[in-house]
Amino acid sequence: MRDALRGLAGVADLTEELLEPLRRAVPAPVLDALRALEGRGARLLEAGISEADIGAAAAFLAGPSARRSDAFACARVLAFAWDHLRRREEPSLLLSEVLTAARLGTIADRTAGPPMRAAQLVLALRDAHVAGRIPGLPVTLDEEEKAAIELRLCGLAVWLLAERGTSLAEEVRLLDLADALVAAESARLRAAMGDPAALAQALREISDHL
Repeated sequence: MRDALRGLAGVADLTEELLEPLRRAVPAPVLDALRALEGRGARLLEAGISEADIGAAAAFLAGPSARRSDAFACARVLAFAWDHLRRREEPSLLLSEVLTAARLGTIADRTAGPPMRAAQLVLALRDAHVAGRIPGLPVTLDEEEKAAIELRLCGLAVWLLAERGTSLAEEVRLLDLADALVAAESARLRAAMGDPAALAQALREISDHL
């Protein structure tokens, strides 16, 4: 049912008032990326996702669990976070919660550290076509759509790698900032998509800024 309802719009927008304190603290490309988030809405605040759910998803990434319920719980957090991050110009790029859960348990290297597992998660979900116009099917996407999916997955990975927030509102802000930092580092991340080690390093370094 949640997969069928993906794509509903949110209500809480980023404003210039919220961005003002950041002007002197962060690089211009990050501010530009944050401005692009305006009009998106904090769907996590209305989605029934809790800080505990997000913490469990981060723990699943840090140390894999063989329990199917843990994979589905992590997938639920990723799916709602994806919906929160969807831009108005990407209305057709959906993420399937069911397909994501099925793929989460197949990350090969269970002994890897969190950054490498984050890189494996990004690549595994991309290759399984869990996101797209028709998730699960290798529907032909243009280069812009492929890039949007890869970078969105990177944003989710960076968010889960970061130190957890103290409230749901703070988690939403961390998610928005993770997406903005990924946008600012898009060239580096896309160049690393063929090298899991390089991607893991990039994700770790970006998450350190959060």
